[in-house]
Amino acid sequence: KIEWRDPREPYRTLKVMRETLKSVYEKYMFIGPPLFPEQKFKTAVMSDRGIFYFTGRFDEVRIGDERFVIRDHKSGLHMPETEELAENEQFTIYALGLSSLIENGNLERMIRNLQNPDNVKEKALKMAQELRGLKLVEIARTLDLEYHRMRTGEIISVPRRTAENFENLLAKVSEAERKISE
Repeated sequence: KIEWRDPREPYRTLKVMRETLKSVYEKYMFIGPPLFPEQKFKTAVMSDRGIFYFTGRFDEVRIGDERFVIRDHKSGLHMPETEELAENEQFTIYALGLSSLIENGNLERMIRNLQNPDNVKEKALKMAQELRGLKLVEIARTLDLEYHRMRTGEIISVPRRTAENFENLLAKVSEAERKISE
């Protein structure tokens, strides 16, 4: 049972939910469905610090202008600055996750099994095949990242991942692992 702070809170919450759903519905009626909604991933990254395993789920993967796009949906009130998104580890992990699916050929198999129109499947397959020979981090640097603020429908472009993003992520994970081991 939900314990509301005051008697009007359920109605305010319902209003926000309706507005958010309307915003999302209108946005997706205009831009169309993603290639993959709610897609799981698992990846391993080797570095001089060791092997790190990451698992997660993308909110959506779609085809942009000749690039794959990872879009993360957010429903909260917080609106991050571009600098904050540029350093956000979640997007770095997402980029590595999709890169792993491309690198090991799983994305091509997944695309072939889609129910999307053939022209969408052909474009996605071509894009995946062009990237497949690259290393994991090289693929990750080519991906577009987006932050979808669901309450307003606003989609914010997130800076592409850089070598510094990957190094920072591995340093933080390595430090966390060290602290846990103590």
